[in-house]
Amino acid sequence: MTSIAVVPLSEFGHLVGDESPLEKVKMVKLEVDVATDDVAGEVVELIVRTGRTQEGHPGDGKVLVSRLVRAVRIEDGETGESALEPASS
Repeated sequence: MTSIAVVPLSEFGHLVGDESPLEKVKMVKLEVDVATDDVAGEVVELIVRTGRTQEGHPGDGKVLVSRLVRAVRIEDGETGESALEPASS
């Protein structure tokens, strides 16, 4: 199962030199859940390719990849891989 969450953030921008004040910058955080390493690799490549400004900039962001350690569906206590699927009615 693949899912994407777009989380709006209000972050403070990067300093440029010693005299620039920090400014509040609107950003988003993407949380993308995928089932396999192959798909994860494709998603990472796509995000990096489309997220980088032409000249590249420290504010372009980062991609972090982590493995799911445990899943529990709160509704019925189902655990493991089946907890990621919708509950059956």
